[in-house]
Amino acid sequence: MADLPTTSSADSTIDWVHARALMRERIGLQLGTSDPAVLDDLTQEGVIQLLRLARREPTRNLGGAVTVVARSVAIDEIRRRQRHRARFSDWENARIEVEHASSPLTDSADTETLWFLMLEYFRQHKAPCLKLACRYAECGNWRAVADRVGRGYEAVRQQWARCTRVFRDELRRHPGPYHDWTDGDG
Repeated sequence: MADLPTTSSADSTIDWVHARALMRERIGLQLGTSDPAVLDDLTQEGVIQLLRLARREPTRNLGGAVTVVARSVAIDEIRRRQRHRARFSDWENARIEVEHASSPLTDSADTETLWFLMLEYFRQHKAPCLKLACRYAECGNWRAVADRVGRGYEAVRQQWARCTRVFRDELRRHPGPYHDWTDGDG
């Protein structure tokens, strides 16, 4: 990382290379991680906060300032992860509800949203799954779908489970246009 440009005398006395290394180490210790991608992003965030702090008031103890900022960045990251897990847990519950629903049209807004997202994904990527979902919407239950397509009930349920698993895994890997819905940090 290149040295940060300075515009005030207060932050020009800081060795930014040393500060960055110290910030990375402290954040890694706070979070208990050594993942380079995570540490790079959080270190950058911490260095920016440190720069803002140094521009507001003189930094007399670089180690102390880095420790305070690193702790703040780590706490923010932990909170972000907790919010993400809470939202993802809600998504998992809604997915299970859709998989086992007797009808795709329920009173739950989350279930309707999930149903819509799944249909759109299947429309773009998995035509057989879209056909199965449409049959389910027409028939209202998996036994009727199995009769309609001429296959066994368990086979149809297993196919549906594979379809929803593919959708869920894809959404986890690449939230794309669904990022706001899955993460909420849009």
